[in-house]
Amino acid sequence: MVHRSVGNPARVRLRELRLEAGIEQYELAAVMGIDTTEVSRFETGQRDAMPRGLGLTDYLAALERVRTADWNQIAFALGVTVREVHLVRRRRRQDYIEALRRLTATTEPAA
Repeated sequence: MVHRSVGNPARVRLRELRLEAGIEQYELAAVMGIDTTEVSRFETGQRDAMPRGLGLTDYLAALERVRTADWNQIAFALGVTVREVHLVRRRRRQDYIEALRRLTATTEPAA
């Protein structure tokens, strides 16, 4: 099956940026508060927009938050060393996702 992203250089570039940063779709989805399948559908062009009104700007902001996450804080929250975080990403995925969400959360400005 050929996805629309093949003909859409912007979608292809989004995926490339994520992969170049070593970020998995589930990490991006966790930070955005959406399901991993929604990130996949957006990247492949199966969806023009993501749920909850999220779009390109939100995708890029989440990508940057994961890319610049403080791995020392994530490791501390998980009770492991920074070197062990990559193992936790696979073996204790839910714990990792919760720590990532908590530590990359943005605060909304007070009204």
